[in-house]
Amino acid sequence: MRWSKGKYLLIFSGFFLAFLCSLVYFLFPRSTTTPQQREPQVLLAEGTVKRKSTFYQSLREKGIPTQWIKLIVSELKPHVDFNRIKGGAYRLFTDGKGELTRFTFEKNPLEIYQVEKVSQGYVTQRDTVSVDKYLVKIEGVIHSSLFEAMSAAGEQDDLTLSFAEILAWEIDFYQDLGKGDRFKLVAEKIYKGDQFIQYGTIHAVEYQSGERVTRPKTSANGKANYS
Repeated sequence: MRWSKGKYLLIFSGFFLAFLCSLVYFLFPRSTTTPQQREPQVLLAEGTVKRKSTFYQSLREKGIPTQWIKLIVSELKPHVDFNRIKGGAYRLFTDGKGELTRFTFEKNPLEIYQVEKVSQGYVTQRDTVSVDKYLVKIEGVIHSSLFEAMSAAGEQDDLTLSFAEILAWEIDFYQDLGKGDRFKLVAEKIYKGDQFIQYGTIHAVEYQSGERVTRPKTSANGKANYS
């Protein structure tokens, strides 16, 4: 049976239409987001836990209901000891119905927890925080104290204490320091974006007083790498 040109055109048009519909379906898939997920969240409260206050008091001062505070503490209890924490920042979100949807607690810049509402209740997870580590060489000259010299080099007291602890068996930093003495160290500095977070491993230290050069006795061959 011979088909007319019109039938061929009709069949071809049908195949083309089916192909076009399939293409649209794969290129523009339907959203799988539920209406609950699309609801805007409202920032109801945010603040920090003051050193002389408690987590509970801080949230109550913001007008947070007691039942919400108990829920948050219960969810975070495996991760945070609220009897011992000092400081910390938090943010609390609600939905359009005024129900608690999310609570964020930043214990410190590297330890952040989320309590979030899901269909089964609430779940808690720790956020993954991206950090950068830099190996830096630090040098300084003693004028009055090691703390003053380290500060003049742009560093913090934490590093001063770590440096002094490493050489505590070789140097009495209260008695043996002299004006003009020099120190060197190579240490890791940890950043979260542009924010300095803390010091990491100290890889090498050296203290020079006149002709005497002191390094940790535990270092390999008493040599330090400052490159």
